[in-house]
Amino acid sequence: MGLIVRTSYKVRAKHKASFLADFSVIATATRAAPACDWIYVVENEENNTIEVMSCWQSEHGFDDHLRWRIETDRWREIEAKYIDEGPNIQLMPVMFRFM
Repeated sequence: MGLIVRTSYKVRAKHKASFLADFSVIATATRAAPACDWIYVVENEENNTIEVMSCWQSEHGFDDHLRWRIETDRWREIEAKYIDEGPNIQLMPVMFRFM
């Protein structure tokens, strides 16, 4: 039916703006994946994290994206430069969908 993926990142506070600028390129490429329906990037001030919520047509589609991301040098550079903790990935299968 589909999959919602919640990914949390603890970004170094002084690098948050730079992280978001660089991450916007990754988010654009993620949204362009054939199986990605939408992606939202939000700040969770309570947990001091950047949260990425994305909706995938299938778990297989998300797995394809994850393999691409793991193979991408740019992503490893972003993690090393900006991220203190994470990513923490939570997979939530969609039970119902209302349009």
